[in-house]
Amino acid sequence: MSAGHGGQILLSSATVALLGALPEGVSLRDMGARRLKGLTGTERLFQVVADGLPVDFPPLSTPRSWPNNLPAQLTSFIGREESTGRGGRLAAQPALGTLTGAGRVR
Repeated sequence: MSAGHGGQILLSSATVALLGALPEGVSLRDMGARRLKGLTGTERLFQVVADGLPVDFPPLSTPRSWPNNLPAQLTSFIGREESTGRGGRLAAQPALGTLTGAGRVR
């Protein structure tokens, strides 16, 4: 939401893929692949262009780089139900894993 400006309609590549044929007089302007807050990779964005809509906007407000030199987060701390019980298999994975918590707690 924060990438665009007032009156600007932006679509992700996933949304464009679901659209199919566009109505007559409506087109899409490719805004390029952009980094978006909360995503580890880039996402291609498109601006909707149609009669009656503003066309000229300032550049998109997307970060040009990551705010630090830390690697991208591989997993989330939210929704860890899937990973409970996988703790014994973490050592076999090539990524670094850290298990913390009080001992002997179930």
